[in-house]
Parts: sequence; structure tokens; C-alpha cells
Amino acid sequence: MGFFVGDTNDYIRSLSCTQDNKALYYVQCATVTFYDMKTSTKSEELDHNVDVINACTNDKKLVVTSAEDSNIRIWDRSRKVQTMSKTPALTANRIR
Repeated sequence: MGFFVGDTNDYIRSLSCTQDNKALYYVQCATVTFYDMKTSTKSEELDHNVDVINACTNDKKLVVTSAEDSNIRIWDRSRKVQTMSKTPALTANRIR
């Protein structure tokens, strides 16, 4: 089991483990980072324009995130390039 040192000027908002216990993922500011438990390395980051509030996944392929811009995003990690909608936060993906 490994560990890594975070940024001393920041904090981790949430930390979760995947269902197969092979990876951790955590929310830190505007980023969701995946950490591979077997290799003890960061495997991927999902970047937002604003701070992320929460992230969840069941299969490590699809990841759902919510952020301070009131948007919910669904990420498909099987795709090589991630794109975000240019729809204004006031009209896109709002939960009412």
C-alpha cells in the first residue's frame, strides 16, 4: 500500500473507493483524481472550471460529478478526450 503527499495549501473535499477496491478517487478543488491502488499512481484527472462538490461511480467508466456552477456532468472515461458543454450554467442540467 502506498501513499502520496497532497498540496499543503489545499484540502480533499471527498474520498471514495471504487466497488472493486482497485482505485481511489477524490475531489480536490476543481479536479476529480483517480489513484490506482495496484501501481500507487494517479491514473487520470477530470477537470472542471469551478470547484467540484461531489463525484461518484459504480464501474470506473462512467463518473457523475456535481460542481459549484450547479451543473451535473456525466463523464465517460473510456473516451480519450473529454469535452464539456458550453451551455450556460443557469439553463443546463439544473436540479430543481
